[in-house]
Amino acid sequence: MDYLQARDYIANGNSGKIVLGLDRVRKLCEFLGNPQDKVKLIHISGTNGKGSVGTFIASVLTASGYKVGRYTSPEVLNYRDKFSINGQWISEDEFASLTDVISRFVDKMPDRPTPFEIETALAYYYFEQNDCDFAVVECGMGGKEDATNVADNKVLSVLTSVALDHTQFLGDTLEKITEQKIGIVKGSPLVSAGQCSEVLAVLKDKISDLTLADVSKIVNTKLSFEETTFDYKEYKNVKIKMLGKFQCENASLALEVIDKLKELGYEINNVHEGMEKALWPCRFDLVSTEPIIIIDGAHNPHGALALRENIQYYLTEHTIAFVMGVLADKDYESLVEITASLATSIYTVTPNNQRGLSAEKLAECVKLHNKNVQAMSSIERAIDNALADGCEAIIIFGSLSFLSEAYKFLGGETVD
Repeated sequence: MDYLQARDYIANGNSGKIVLGLDRVRKLCEFLGNPQDKVKLIHISGTNGKGSVGTFIASVLTASGYKVGRYTSPEVLNYRDKFSINGQWISEDEFASLTDVISRFVDKMPDRPTPFEIETALAYYYFEQNDCDFAVVECGMGGKEDATNVADNKVLSVLTSVALDHTQFLGDTLEKITEQKIGIVKGSPLVSAGQCSEVLAVLKDKISDLTLADVSKIVNTKLSFEETTFDYKEYKNVKIKMLGKFQCENASLALEVIDKLKELGYEINNVHEGMEKALWPCRFDLVSTEPIIIIDGAHNPHGALALRENIQYYLTEHTIAFVMGVLADKDYESLVEITASLATSIYTVTPNNQRGLSAEKLAECVKLHNKNVQAMSSIERAIDNALADGCEAIIIFGSLSFLSEAYKFLGGETVD
């Protein structure tokens, strides 16, 4: 089995539907010797910020000399970026080899695991086979019934900000969604971002070992396109390359995780070095300065508010063109309402995803808030038109599956 055959094998039978539950992935992991319980797991759930927080944590642990596996979803720039060790993506050969092993067990299962379940088992197997000291793993959706939650032994769990999202699967209130997301805890300590009162009430009722990040302790913040610096509690002059005030909040949560790991007896040095080296694409990511082009993963109202805050800080005096593409099952109406008035012109695109909202339908929604909108047939045409507009800045945002195409067109890592 080669790499492309392995990709095809995993995707086989993918209906595009989201299927929750642990029975299939648990059985598959049993076949593999339960690799998920042989690594020190840091498990992350939450609505927004999982990728950034996980990046900070993994970077600090790597800088401290640990071998750190990382599993994220969906892919951002390249399919293989879901699976990495110390920042290096899994090789095509190793991916094919591991998939070949896993396929022998999948083929025996009457109820075939979903692609995400196979990928999750592969990630845990990859980390175990490479003797990782830690695995930093993000939930795909929710927590309690997410395939990543097949693991039972966790060093600690992490909860990023919680907001209404995936309500058709997780529940239509913050309380219900929080119950799902803290299903990953399983007796481990939980380190959480600061939360609204509804979420906080659930955490205090359900979690015995709870640590909360405190955004009021983020002080002396300095933001620029070159770098961001801030102080958090005893950590002074923390430098991060990821832009935006919200990244200071993500970084402070990661610092709380590091402190909890120290409390649990793990030796962690080089915190400042690890924080400064952390990079995560699609988070107010400045990919060009002449002209200014920024790619951002805002795809729900919470992300849109963070994007608006960054635009108002970094680009106050600039004329801006938006390139947008979203999924139909997201609250795109609120996303548009929050952001559309900030742009001089807007171009909409249909993401290359079975759940993608058509460019035409998104444009109709945008017209309610900004008349200068056009539906485009491709991301390439949208960016070309935005460049021709003569605006001082272009912001490309929305679904991650759409943003990877933007990186490719702008000369970044190709999508394999």
